[in-house]
Amino acid sequence: LSEEGQIIENPKDIIKDPYILEFLGLPELHQYSESDLEQEIINKLEHFLLELGHGFAFVARQNRISFEGITTLDLFAGTGSISYELASRGANDLTIIEKDVAMHTFIKKNVELLGIENCKVLKMDIFNFLKTCTQQYNFIFAGPPYALGSIDEIPKIITSKNLIAENGLFVLEHTPRNNYEKFEGFSFVRNYGSTLFTFFVSK
Repeated sequence: LSEEGQIIENPKDIIKDPYILEFLGLPELHQYSESDLEQEIINKLEHFLLELGHGFAFVARQNRISFEGITTLDLFAGTGSISYELASRGANDLTIIEKDVAMHTFIKKNVELLGIENCKVLKMDIFNFLKTCTQQYNFIFAGPPYALGSIDEIPKIITSKNLIAENGLFVLEHTPRNNYEKFEGFSFVRNYGSTLFTFFVSK
């Protein structure tokens, strides 16, 4: 194959599967249901938070993060699953930012159903929120759309405004197209195939 290239025997041999599932660890199938994909994404994020919550050490500072009683900020919240997990692990002051009307309504209903207290759910543009934000947070998570052209501005704004509390952590989800190793506050990066999490710490 290295000399001849791909051998085309059937029409499907030239059709590429658009799913990129290294992060989820799913087996290669011809099709997936939306519910299966959503559940695996949630499971992976739960594992990610569980890893942080059980004594995960920062590479450079050997600090440990505990979610009990912390202040959190969830940017580009989507369905809000990150904040639900943070609340279940003891976070008691949560701010959730989502500008989509349907998702904002969905999150508010879930927060009420789950009985999550001390939680602000704001429907507004993330950059407008950051522009006026002065509060510091122990844990900030941003999962922007991968096609967002201004994604590099997010860590710049958060670090320049000193929004990460002392011994706090900011986690940015992104693709391998973006590299933040030379950005202010960079600590380390975790690679899950087509999805990366870059960790930033306070100044």
